[in-house]
Amino acid sequence: MPCVATLGTVYSETNSLKWTLFTVFYGLLMAYLLAFLVVTVGFLLG
Repeated sequence: MPCVATLGTVYSETNSLKWTLFTVFYGLLMAYLLAFLVVTVGFLLG
């Protein structure tokens, strides 16, 4: 999740709450998927 300063910059540059929220949820989704992938590969390797 980006810090408050990053969110403020994204909002001020885009003037859009939609893009600001997209930034937050995209980052969270990518982190979750990558962590899931790492755990799954680790489990399969034993």
